[in-house]
Amino acid sequence: MKYRTGPIKNMYVKNMGVNEKIGEIVTESIVVRKNAPFYWNPLGRLVSFEYNTFLPTREEALTFVTEAAIRHPEHPEIATCLYVDYGHMESHEIGRKEFKALKKTYKAMRKQKKSS
Repeated sequence: MKYRTGPIKNMYVKNMGVNEKIGEIVTESIVVRKNAPFYWNPLGRLVSFEYNTFLPTREEALTFVTEAAIRHPEHPEIATCLYVDYGHMESHEIGRKEFKALKKTYKAMRKQKKSS
């Protein structure tokens, strides 16, 4: 079975300065997971093993962060979004048993995070 790995990044508002006539929102991103694994769901979308969902692209994250910062200028720290650059991922192949074990491991990790 095939899966892909790539970095998961978090975009946030670095600065909300005033640029002459309009407000300028400056964003920055940090890597939160370097080689995060992803698998294809039945619809052909890459799903994060860790979050069990499709994560937005950089452009989608930028739109979300910008709109959130505009809606809540007094609290720009809440304008954050995880995203993935799907174009820069590495492809891997493993056996079916290994793939199922990997999914099971991440499911247990999500369950543990939820309960704590």
